[in-house]
Amino acid sequence: MPGPAISLLRGVPFLSGLSDDDAATLAADFVDRAYAPGELITGEGQQGLSFFVVESGEATVTKRGAPIATLGAGESFGELSLFDHGTRSATITAASAMRCWSLPVWAFRPFVEARPAVAWALLEQLASRIRAQDEG
Repeated sequence: MPGPAISLLRGVPFLSGLSDDDAATLAADFVDRAYAPGELITGEGQQGLSFFVVESGEATVTKRGAPIATLGAGESFGELSLFDHGTRSATITAASAMRCWSLPVWAFRPFVEARPAVAWALLEQLASRIRAQDEG
């Protein structure tokens, strides 16, 4: 398989508006990753170098050692690493056997820079998320 299904990518809010051609192009840059139960996927405080979409399985999200969420099929994490060089805000550990698709930052930036409409859509979604937090 050359990358995740376009339907899986459409479930990611900031990728949902991609055209079929753009989604297929971006899908080819994802890397298939498998994790065993208990395996660390990302660690709080580590530099973020990839974004992940969960195809199957479940993961536990912890912050400062305390569980805060569970992620399952169709969910994603690590999107901030695509936009800045900051550190991970939480630890993600496989709770079961997992299959994820990972997008490295060095693949995403040139993709967006070559598509101004995609960049604009990302800005609109960011503004919407900030507005929702301010109103919440």
